[in-house]
Amino acid sequence: WLVFVDQNVNGQRDDNEPVLRRHEALPRGWSITGNAPVHNYVMYDPGGDSILSSGAFQAGTLTICQQNSGATEAVRIIINKVGRPRTDKATLSSC
Repeated sequence: WLVFVDQNVNGQRDDNEPVLRRHEALPRGWSITGNAPVHNYVMYDPGGDSILSSGAFQAGTLTICQQNSGATEAVRIIINKVGRPRTDKATLSSC
């Protein structure tokens, strides 16, 4: 996981953009996936709104779960169109 200042607002870290925080990968057997709007990145503007690199609002859901073939508990991080995240627990048929 990488938090950085996206100075050119392209949704990718370029060599000259400062890194604010790094975090190790999830432990083996865990997965985090996002639906289309947040599949590759989550970006916030200086006012705290979540935005796409095109400037449109960004809303979506990230799902964190332990990978297995049966039913599993998951946590969803749901980001609304003004950037506010909330969490929700769910049971999935598989992860």
